[in-house]
Formats: sequence, structure tokens, C-alpha cells
Amino acid sequence: MLSVARAKSDAASVEAALAKRRLARDGGAYTLLFDQPSGSRGPLANVPVAIKDLIDVAGHPTRCGSAARADAPPASADAPVVDALRRAGARLVGKTALHEFAFGATGVNDHEGTPRNPHDPTRIPGGSSSGSGVAVAEGSAAAALGSDSGGSVRIPAALCGVVGVKPSYGLLPVAGVFPLAPSLDHVGVLAADVASAHAALAAMAPLGEAPSPRRIGVDRRALSESTREVRDAIEHALRALELPLVDVTLPEPDEVVAATSAILYAEALRVHRESFAAAPDRYGPGMHERLRRAEQISALE
Repeated sequence: MLSVARAKSDAASVEAALAKRRLARDGGAYTLLFDQPSGSRGPLANVPVAIKDLIDVAGHPTRCGSAARADAPPASADAPVVDALRRAGARLVGKTALHEFAFGATGVNDHEGTPRNPHDPTRIPGGSSSGSGVAVAEGSAAAALGSDSGGSVRIPAALCGVVGVKPSYGLLPVAGVFPLAPSLDHVGVLAADVASAHAALAAMAPLGEAPSPRRIGVDRRALSESTREVRDAIEHALRALELPLVDVTLPEPDEVVAATSAILYAEALRVHRESFAAAPDRYGPGMHERLRRAEQISALE
């Protein structure tokens, strides 16, 4: 894997990384490859960064992994997060594959192709930010942007063995990002290690809202149910952060899934209602199933 530090210090490593880029239809991470030099200055100078094809890059279409967007026009401007990466000197290396419209957790995409998991090509890469996870894991990018509404950065990060960060609300703007469920959507980062994820986030974080005073909620049940090693690691991190701790009791997982799924499905249908009604044949089977399921949510209107 290619780290930000290595990319900044070793031009040869960048060129070797770029040579690995392949399109998703061939099992690679990308739907579109760029030939753009890096900026000469900035904290990310000469760092190759990949962009999920849900996020606008000026001059290139945002196809969202779907035949429904096959004829999308080129974006007229960079999304703010992409503009921030450019200004930090990053070298944008391509658009990465995703589960259609970011609405799925496997990363399987029959329209544009499914990236192969670098650790085992017979395994799924996880989604929806499948290509971003694979790009970092194979070393063709030192960092990659993804989006996360219910696990779409964290799942491929876990399955591909890289770091995935879903930031707090408002830290990174979602302007210029095709929505899945606006109430839940976040832009996130995948990177080879924590330091690299921090470097990429730091280049974009000034775009966000001013942070409110921070505190950390701790559900003590999770600590009591963890192994000693995990519990010790969490407690060490809590002490190192030096932030106020607040005891909380989180809802049961089934309750959380039910609530977030209702929001996710209802809002996704709102986004796609008109285009799905006009051209349902341009949507893949998975999108059909999910949007039909969303139509059964009675509180949609």
C-alpha cells in the first residue's frame, strides 16, 4: 500500500502506483483514469488520490455506477472536497467504482464491473465505496474519497484491510456529491494508515462547519463485553483525547437498523422517484428491489 508520506518523498513510488491502475471491467478499481500532474506545492504535493464516482470532478461525468447516468454531462465544477485536494497539491488519478448509486454493501456492479479484492480476488471488496477501498489496498492511490450513509466507507475499508473514516456531521461538505439519503450522507476518506487518513482529512476539514465543543459518549456495556486488549486500547484512546466523557446507553442494534433503514430507503426513493419512473430499465436489479421496497414505506409522503 502507498502511504501519503511515501508518495510525498518518493516520486518513483508514485509512478509505480499509477501503473497499477485498471478499470473495474477488468477487475480494477477505476471507472475512469485521469492523466493529471500533481500540484507543485501543498501538503499533498505528488500524492495520488482517487475519487469515488459519486463526487464531481470538473470536466468529467459523474456516472454513479449506473446505466441511468451513462449519458451524464461533464461536471461543470469540482465538488468542494475535490477542489480542496487540488489546492493541497494532490494528484487526482481517477474515478473509482461503486455499488450502483452507492445503494449497497457488497460493491458488486454488473454495469461497470466489480473491483476484485486485492487480498483474494474471489472475495467481494465491500461497498458501496468498493473502488476506493481497492485503490488504496492495491497501492494505486495513497488515499481515496468515498461516501458513507450507512457503512459505505467503513465496510470496504474493513474488507480490503485499510483505514476508513466517516467524519462527524458537517466536517466535510457534501455539495457536488450525488445524494443517496441526504440526512445520512457523509464524505469520507480511505487511506493506507491513520496518518495518511489524517493528512487527507486535514486538507479538506477547513471547508466544514465550525466544530461545536466536543465530548465523547461512552456506552459502558460495550467496554464490559470487549476483550481485555480491546478494552485497554479504547480506554487508552479516551485518555489521550482529553475530552469530556458522557455515559450513554445506545439503542439495541436492531432498533438502530430499523430507524436508519427507513430514512435511507425513503430518502433514496425521493432522489430517484422521477428518473426511476421514466426509465426503470436503466436501473440494475438491486436498485429495482430497493426502490420497490422503499415504495412500501407509508410515511414517505
